[in-house]
Amino acid sequence: MKPGARWMKGLALLLTIGILIAIYARIDRRLLIYYFTQLHPGYFALALIIFIPQILVSSFRWQTMTRQICPMGLGQSMQQVMAAKALNALVPSKLGEMSKAYFLRMSSGKNVEQTVPAVILEKVLDMGGLCAVLMVGVLIAPQRNEPVWLGGAIAGGCLAAVVLLLLVPLRSLGERLMRRNGRLKWLGQLLLGWDNLIQEWKRRGRTLSRIVALSVLLWGLHLLQIYLFFPSLNHSVPLTPALTLIPLAILVGLLPITIGGMGTRDSALIVLFAPYANSALMAGVGLLCSMRYWVDTLLGVPFLHWYTRRMGEGAGGRGKR
Repeated sequence: MKPGARWMKGLALLLTIGILIAIYARIDRRLLIYYFTQLHPGYFALALIIFIPQILVSSFRWQTMTRQICPMGLGQSMQQVMAAKALNALVPSKLGEMSKAYFLRMSSGKNVEQTVPAVILEKVLDMGGLCAVLMVGVLIAPQRNEPVWLGGAIAGGCLAAVVLLLLVPLRSLGERLMRRNGRLKWLGQLLLGWDNLIQEWKRRGRTLSRIVALSVLLWGLHLLQIYLFFPSLNHSVPLTPALTLIPLAILVGLLPITIGGMGTRDSALIVLFAPYANSALMAGVGLLCSMRYWVDTLLGVPFLHWYTRRMGEGAGGRGKR
């Protein structure tokens, strides 16, 4: 690991620990323990089962997105998706998933200018899917208070940016950067790869709309899983505010300053849901959200081990030649 990466990881770890200590110093920890002793097994089991469609939808989306770069089956797509999840434990937020560009390059032999845009586009579509769910919550909210208006502003701005990034051709800008500025040649190559990928989706009929729909469905599944954590802790929250407040908390957790959004997401949940639940219960929901992150990571470890061993064997075979 490079010194800069170690420094970032160490800082993220310190921030995560510091924020969590501050949270648990303020809440009623005995009440938090009580909520978990009364955990509803049925709702909690249902929440855990949702990992299965989440992984399948994410893998199918990645398979659909990368068909032009590296045609692969659903199984290979799932291997790349899950191996990348395992690396999330090493970096802030979910930046470990950028490793899919490397896995894709090793599988296809394509250069990074073709594989990195696929991963960046996936993150852009994730943001679009999350903000689409958030906008639904804003539109159906019976009362529009400050968090709802804030959610609407964020969702509207992000959705407009995503639409522009998907529809505005970037080829001419990429070619201009490659011709006029040697230092930004790499950026021009990335923009060309970005544009080539999107244009290929558009040429394939409904591929782009299918990818967008899968992104919205994926975040709908994430939202449903988190919403089930409330009845798992034997507490009910109205669906309409949850559609706005849960995505807002997730957005805060996506800021790449803590490990897996822990601490930042927990704080946002406690503040946003203050009218509906006490801080101890929301800290419990935050713990279950962190559990989602670590379950994803642990499920990905065997896939990462298999992938790295396979690549090592491939590199060894090429070295013997």
